[in-house]
Amino acid sequence: MSDSIKIVFTGTGSGKSSLNRFHSSFLIRSDSYNLQIDAGDGISRALLRLGIGFNEIDGILITHFHPDHFSGLITLIQQMKLIKRQMPLDLFVSKGSINFIRELLMRSFLLEERLPFQLNLKRIETGKKTDFRGKFTITAIENSHLEKYRELGVKGLDLKSFSIAVTSGTGELYYSGDVGTSMDLAGLKFGNGAILVTETTHVTVEDIIGIIESNDLKKVILTHIDADDPSALITKITNLYPDGLNKFTVAHDGLMITV
Repeated sequence: MSDSIKIVFTGTGSGKSSLNRFHSSFLIRSDSYNLQIDAGDGISRALLRLGIGFNEIDGILITHFHPDHFSGLITLIQQMKLIKRQMPLDLFVSKGSINFIRELLMRSFLLEERLPFQLNLKRIETGKKTDFRGKFTITAIENSHLEKYRELGVKGLDLKSFSIAVTSGTGELYYSGDVGTSMDLAGLKFGNGAILVTETTHVTVEDIIGIIESNDLKKVILTHIDADDPSALITKITNLYPDGLNKFTVAHDGLMITV
């Protein structure tokens, strides 16, 4: 790998619906494979707003099955059917969710045999590095975001939730996904000069500053933001961390960075 990749933030909101932010998601864009990370409610409109064609998406990876991270998936597949997409679509989910996806498609009358394209359901495997046509790799890292349901005695649900490491020929990016506690962030093994994209709903600014101070991070990008107006978040960062605006970026829908 020698090329850089682009990260396009297709949504930067939290689980709360917003008129200004779609739910947290982003597109990894290279010149031969484009991977959509998460697909919450409104993802089809989010892609349209950014001028990203449905045929441009080669694969979709769902980090976990809270509605704000997957509930737009079926509609997106429907849009691909309606435009008579021909090329295959890879769909990466945890092993325990493959049957759920198949049933969801069937109950939505999106029968796989009637799709005009091949749908390749692929398992996310913890710690396994997956190569995408030599342009970038993804490594899934389990986190504790859904462990609370185990503690509640919930059975029959897939409780896998993932952070991911993205490596290109020129850099590394770590995406927290939704985490359970700040310990999930602390457990990530950052390379020097890596970029961290982290949610802000389940961890505090203080937690994130602690990660910065103990790692040589190039940049920290905040997403999964509760408020439409980020000014309070920006003020808190600058009050707690004098160099905050040089190290932090508060993401907005449509933000694009190079890795």
